[in-house]
Amino acid sequence: MNTQYGNGVGQDIYDGAAAYGRIRTTIVMIFGILIAIILLIFGIKRLRMPDYYQVNTNAIIVTPDCKTTYSTENGRQNTYHNCILDIKYTADGKEYLNKLNTSGKIYSANQSINIRYNLSNPMDITTAPTNKTFGIIMISIGLIISIFVIASWYIAQRSKFGASMIAASDTIDLFRGDR
Repeated sequence: MNTQYGNGVGQDIYDGAAAYGRIRTTIVMIFGILIAIILLIFGIKRLRMPDYYQVNTNAIIVTPDCKTTYSTENGRQNTYHNCILDIKYTADGKEYLNKLNTSGKIYSANQSINIRYNLSNPMDITTAPTNKTFGIIMISIGLIISIFVIASWYIAQRSKFGASMIAASDTIDLFRGDR
């Protein structure tokens, strides 16, 4: 039996765990980068899409028609608010009356709500965020994913201890039943 430091079963297990951690982080990095690229592409496409709702204005709710529904999922009760609002707003110096479908919040008469309308058709309105908002969110998530997977890969490649800790974490998850 060799009792010299660095040899033996313990060292073999440590080396194997580090190799597993490095392989795992490489695979995760490849998939993470692919997902990040897809998010970046779609985020850039969203940023380049024309936004037809270019003008922001405040509308006054004339008549709210809100209905509340309830549902139970997995023993948890969910509440949904769906409203059809008769609203009044001014666009290009003219006053308009329009209907707006919303969800998530109950509105009352004479309450102000922020809307965006199409400059070429002021009756075409929305409360949805701009294309730029979705594009920026997608690009941000893509960048965050790529930073984390590259950092994890870098740590596993540079540190035998870091790579073996990934293997140890996976082993613990396996025994706990998380995987």
